Amino acid sequence: RLSRMNTPMRLLAFVVPFAVIGSVLAYSSWAAPPAGGKHGGGTSTPNLTLNPASARVPMSSPLSVQIWANTNGQNVNAVQANLTYPIDKLNFVNLDFTNSAFGLAVQGDGGNGQIRIARGNFTPVSGNLLVATINFTGANNRGKANVSFSTGTALISATDNTNILAGTYGGTYSLTQ
Repeated sequence: RLSRMNTPMRLLAFVVPFAVIGSVLAYSSWAAPPAGGKHGGGTSTPNLTLNPASARVPMSSPLSVQIWANTNGQNVNAVQANLTYPIDKLNFVNLDFTNSAFGLAVQGDGGNGQIRIARGNFTPVSGNLLVATINFTGANNRGKANVSFSTGTALISATDNTNILAGTYGGTYSLTQ
């Protein structure tokens, strides 16, 4: 059917979902930050979790951290993951969206202690969903590096486009020699 549509209609069919996701994510970035808590990937409320939650990382060695969304059975169609990390302990390398449950790329960048990821779907998804993998290398300073979710992080309900995120669980990584 899409092939029979004229060009303006095809463009509209492609642009409208991105506009909706962008609007919801922009709105949610002004909302209060989600509640924090102890690591709880098995909690019974919708949450975003880093995996692994902790690790020992030799200086200058790679560290891959996955972001997981647990929807607690609710259908979602967008996620915004904003994170912070200490630049004296971790060097941002890149983001990897291989096997992400969210196929639409809206935003994906990192550096200078911040990471911003916005992903979406045309079709709702639910369950324990891979959002992205963050690749770091350990910097040349020993100590603990906390990677935390920050203001504007959201998990968007496919039913009513509200932020259903109830908790975020970051990670602590020990840089060793």
